[in-house]
Amino acid sequence: MCNLKRSRSNKTLSKTLATVTFDGILLKSLIATGKTFTEKIGILEDNCSTDNYITHSKAHELHLKGKDIILEIEGINTTKHIESKIYMVPIRDKKKNLHHIECYGLEKISSDQTDLAQEKPYLDLCQKFGITPKDVDRPLKIDLLLSSRSNYLMSDQVIKTIDGVKLYSGPLRKTFGGSLKGRDTQEHSRSYPSKATPVVSFVKRTRTIRPLSNKEIIAFFKEESIGAECHPKCGNCECGQCNLGQKQMSLKEEKEYTKFRNNI
Repeated sequence: MCNLKRSRSNKTLSKTLATVTFDGILLKSLIATGKTFTEKIGILEDNCSTDNYITHSKAHELHLKGKDIILEIEGINTTKHIESKIYMVPIRDKKKNLHHIECYGLEKISSDQTDLAQEKPYLDLCQKFGITPKDVDRPLKIDLLLSSRSNYLMSDQVIKTIDGVKLYSGPLRKTFGGSLKGRDTQEHSRSYPSKATPVVSFVKRTRTIRPLSNKEIIAFFKEESIGAECHPKCGNCECGQCNLGQKQMSLKEEKEYTKFRNNI
């Protein structure tokens, strides 16, 4: 069995684990590249969140080794503790520079989405902005939530605004944000905490068992004062020759103590 070594961290409150539906709204989502150019990560940007998240399945797919941690999630009159992991996730920007961001692991970040590139309202929107759907390719599944903690990677530059929809650009790539007219179905329903607090982190260590040496055994019994009280089997010494201990110390220590007292 593993021995869990726990260490406390600063504790602050966290917000509710929310599930919110965005009807007819384009969220700022995009597809980024991982460490290798064949690794694709579906990213959802959320400026209102303070922590980054990644699904455990995507972390496993990227062969990431996480550190065990327990997160505290505050809800309405309730507090939940979630066993999770901290991952360092590699992401490449459009200039092929590699960034590593710290993410908490979750089972799921949001609901999956149908392919907008096949829908007429989205195709018409791309035509209005003079771009192709490939330029603003959107993920069908959200693998990673990018929060304000890593806002340097967010798409914050507004290139153009048409009919309430903004075309954003950033270090990763371009993306849309706003209300898409002619589409009243939801895109992604999110299910992740706006903020999570690491309460206890622990490292699993293997317990090794080895036999104690004679010296260690003697030191143990000396520390515990085993045998400090000595009584003869007869119940009382009548011969006067039994060496009886009378104090909470070993017989050897009692002799040295007596010698010391007599020399004062």
